[in-house]
Amino acid sequence: MIGALPILSLPGSFDYARRLMLTVLGGLAEFERELIRTRTGDCMGICLRQHGTRQLHCC
Repeated sequence: MIGALPILSLPGSFDYARRLMLTVLGGLAEFERELIRTRTGDCMGICLRQHGTRQLHCC
């Protein structure tokens, strides 16, 4: 991280670094949200077929 310090010390660069970091974290959060939604939907489909219910405790 020492190499990043001179870049962050430039005037106005902290705003760009902060925006970049928030964009990256937002992208990761969206990716994780889609993974959770997909896995939950798959599990609900399995429970519905096996037990006739959409409760998640059966997976």
